[in-house]
Amino acid sequence: MKKLIKKVIYIIPLAIGILLIIGIATGKLDKSIDKAKEYVKEIKEDSADKESIDDTKNSIKDIPAGKINLMEYFSWIDEPKVKVFDPENRIIERTPVYGLSKEEEKYLLELLEKQEDYNKSNPIPEKLKGAGIYNKERLLEYGEPYYVEAIKTTVTYSNFEVRDNFAGLDSKYFTEYDIDREEFVKKLDADGKLSNCCYYKYYGGPNSINDVKVENVDYRLVMFDINLKCDCEWVVETDVVPFIYYLEEEETGKALIEVSPRIYGERGKGNGNVDIANIVPKYFDIVENMPELDEDIDPRFYPMRKGDDITFRVGYIVPVDYMDKAYLVYDTNYTNYSTGSQESYNTQNYILMKLIQ
Repeated sequence: MKKLIKKVIYIIPLAIGILLIIGIATGKLDKSIDKAKEYVKEIKEDSADKESIDDTKNSIKDIPAGKINLMEYFSWIDEPKVKVFDPENRIIERTPVYGLSKEEEKYLLELLEKQEDYNKSNPIPEKLKGAGIYNKERLLEYGEPYYVEAIKTTVTYSNFEVRDNFAGLDSKYFTEYDIDREEFVKKLDADGKLSNCCYYKYYGGPNSINDVKVENVDYRLVMFDINLKCDCEWVVETDVVPFIYYLEEEETGKALIEVSPRIYGERGKGNGNVDIANIVPKYFDIVENMPELDEDIDPRFYPMRKGDDITFRVGYIVPVDYMDKAYLVYDTNYTNYSTGSQESYNTQNYILMKLIQ
């Protein structure tokens, strides 16, 4: 077991998330939480066999501005793959995982316990139990800031714009989640419009013969600014963009759930169609087309530390017939240790905003 942990220690946050997602799927969150805690305990015991870093190191208190050696300022349970944090050169030198400091681990486990206590004191009606059921009372307005505890960052979405084309946008900021960037540019006509747009209605599973493909779909490009103000005592790799989920009101009127049938896009099939049901942005102006980036780097993540304040612009492709059902969801169930619960309705640490207000 210890040898296995050594091999996969760089994906500790993901492993913890998977354990808790299993809890969501099976309805056995308590057991998944226990497994997650056991996993952390084993990692600590394993790391104790190695030469340890001074446990008296704490947070960012006296870290100077500019380039720093992370190992000089933190104690780690999961060492960063890159030892240097360079705020002026974030993109080229970073990797997907910066590691997990002992300070951060302690804080995230405290949030997890806080959520557990909330769940116990706020039982959920049977009809609102399960994942993907969002409390309507959590809806935010345009420009309304929200403090995300899991990453100690204040997030604000503002300056919304709806367009029917990509004209005038720099193609170096087109992301490659669904199709090769160069191929995507070729699909734009002289007016910057896309053709052959499609999505699937989900009736069984991805690529299921029961799913229905909808082609030649009209779309809109919805763009807005995201501002992040970080107050975190450690270097945190922030998942800076929300997902777009297509939601509708459930029968009690208290929550929002995924539309039925839900829709999804056909990512990477290379058959000439353009996925317009992707949950992540197609345009993202802090990530350029840089060939020096490793292929496995996810451009959604952005390393930050206390005092950082950044604003960037994103653009999502949304089917016109689903515009009124599109919601922005920033769900910290998937940020390092899950600070949510198997019951999304009760989760205290996510952002929910109607895309078109």
